[in-house]
Amino acid sequence: MLKDDARKSVNIINRLVTTPLNQNQFDALTSYVFNTGSLNGTRLLWNLNIGNFSGAASEMDIITSGGIVVNGLIIRRQNEQNLFLYGKY
Repeated sequence: MLKDDARKSVNIINRLVTTPLNQNQFDALTSYVFNTGSLNGTRLLWNLNIGNFSGAASEMDIITSGGIVVNGLIIRRQNEQNLFLYGKY
């Protein structure tokens, strides 16, 4: 099931992102899409597709679940941003 879910995230990225990405950017986006479910219609996608990578990373900002801020999501988003911008795995 994990492989299928990850494959869905990869397919979303391949379909929607038009700007070339390096491996750490792709990996960070895969984690983000896996967790949030989408990129379609987001400012994150818009920033990606115009090549504004710092703007895209700043849009990795979903830190709530059910309207409640979740500390684990804060940490996850920070890790995804660091991976996307700096290649810190």
